[in-house]
This record gives sequence, C-alpha cells and structure tokens, in this order.
Amino acid sequence: MFLSPVLAFMPTLIRVWRRGTFEYGALADKLGHRFERKWLRRDVEIDEEALEASDFSAAADLYSVVSNVHAIRFVPIGLKDLFTLGVALLLPFVPVVLLAVPIQAIWAQIRNLLF
Repeated sequence: MFLSPVLAFMPTLIRVWRRGTFEYGALADKLGHRFERKWLRRDVEIDEEALEASDFSAAADLYSVVSNVHAIRFVPIGLKDLFTLGVALLLPFVPVVLLAVPIQAIWAQIRNLLF
C-alpha cells in the first residue's frame, strides 16, 4: 500500500535510464576516443601546458555525469528506507505488546531464539 505510489515512477525511470545510458554512453565513448587520440600517443610530449588543458576536466565531468546516469534506481526507495519505514510503523506497538504479553514469556522466546 505504501509502495504503490513510488512504483508509479518506475516506467518513467526505466525510460530515462535507457535513454541516458545510450546517449551519454555514446557521447562518453566519442570523447574517450578523442581524448586517447590526443593525449595517449607515444609521440605526445607532456609539459606544463598539459596540466592546464581543459580536456581532463571535461572528461572527468562527463564521466561523472555518465556514472550518475548508470546509478539511477528503477524504484526510488531502497532497503534502508523500507527498514526505517517498518521500524516507524512497528514502534508504537511495542508498549502494547509489552502490556499484553508477560515479560517472562518474551524472555523465554528470546532465549529460544539465541540458544
């Protein structure tokens, strides 16, 4: 019941992930090949100018964006979020259970689980 609104975004997220993966992946592939041709040849001399070139920054920025596209989750809620929701839902029932069930019965069950 609580997850159904979140699952409504799933088709859109899958479509965005697919499109982003293909388009940004192709762009990163082209930039990577161009970067390799320019900087990774044996005859290229590396000097102080190389440290000031914007090629390195552009490649790092693009690969960061591509990494973010690949990290898109189809369901925008994780196990940690579900655990937190479960604890928040069950926490108000703890005093009720402690009042309804004798503490000796609870300890006996805990001992059976541990030993």
